[in-house]
Amino acid sequence: MADTYANGDFVRLKYNKQPTSVDEADQCIYGNSDDLDLDPKTKDIADASEHTFSSRKEKDQSCKAVLLAVLSVSLLVALCVLGILYSQLLRSSDLLKEQNRNAAADFEIQQQIPTDSTFERRKYYYFSSEKLNWMESRDYCTRTGGQLVTITGKGDQYNLASKLKEPHWIGLHDLYTEGHWMWVDNTTLTGETFWHKRTAGLSEPDNWTQEDSEGEDCAFLETKSEWFDAQCSKLKKFICEK
Repeated sequence: MADTYANGDFVRLKYNKQPTSVDEADQCIYGNSDDLDLDPKTKDIADASEHTFSSRKEKDQSCKAVLLAVLSVSLLVALCVLGILYSQLLRSSDLLKEQNRNAAADFEIQQQIPTDSTFERRKYYYFSSEKLNWMESRDYCTRTGGQLVTITGKGDQYNLASKLKEPHWIGLHDLYTEGHWMWVDNTTLTGETFWHKRTAGLSEPDNWTQEDSEGEDCAFLETKSEWFDAQCSKLKKFICEK
């Protein structure tokens, strides 16, 4: 465009040449599109940020997987421990029940056998359910604060025998001298005795040696209210007193 005014305060304005066609305009627009490409440094930062985000996400997933595995193992261990404790509790309970049953069945505590005029003092009797030999029976009674029963008269004899359903050891023996019968309290057997009497053959005590050459040195009470001698190694129930 030509000068507008030549003089005065006005200055000359010079206009750039406008594109003469649509194609030139398009070339101008699209020719500058390359200028929009990111700077290499900016692109590297963007790539690094994306990589960091991806790595952090993978790390979070790995931590979650490890935590889940630890929790699973901990739960499994806890269940195993609870199972063991429960099993031990059941065994302890069963053992306690068994001990209570044994205690009740092992010795039936008889407080006072019915009063009889021949009783000289009040006694407590223990009828075992366990079978032991004579020495073991004697020791058991001693450990529990008593002794194998001594029988001092008909009252003791018949009342004790009435409680029996099978033979029981009593505290009578001739271990030290054959034929010299003594009670476990070291008193000699005197007065009335209750040995079994046979109509034919040798009555009790017979010290039968055919089964054991050492003979029979310990006495037991039969259900028919009679005494018999027997090998001390035989297993029988027994009666304690205290």
